[in-house]
Amino acid sequence: MALTIDSQAKPLAAPPWKRLVAIGAVATTLGGCVTFTPDGGMSPVSAEVSAAIGKDTVKIVSSAEASAVQSRVKALLTKPLTADGAVQLALINNRGLQA
Repeated sequence: MALTIDSQAKPLAAPPWKRLVAIGAVATTLGGCVTFTPDGGMSPVSAEVSAAIGKDTVKIVSSAEASAVQSRVKALLTKPLTADGAVQLALINNRGLQA
């Protein structure tokens, strides 16, 4: 008995709506596993930066915190800027880090 392979056969594909339902179910399931700290994940970042290089990071969520950071930036800029000062300045004044 000879076995022939049909080279014209197309692979079976699920209808598009079934794929969307499957993708949606996976996304919903995995999305439920994601959790952040109340500060949007900034606490682990702050802890890691502090442990690794001994510098501070700040999450600015209020105008009081913004003015405190601005005062700290001005204080850092009143002295000659060192490499350590530049790193600290970049960490506390970086809006992208807080996003």
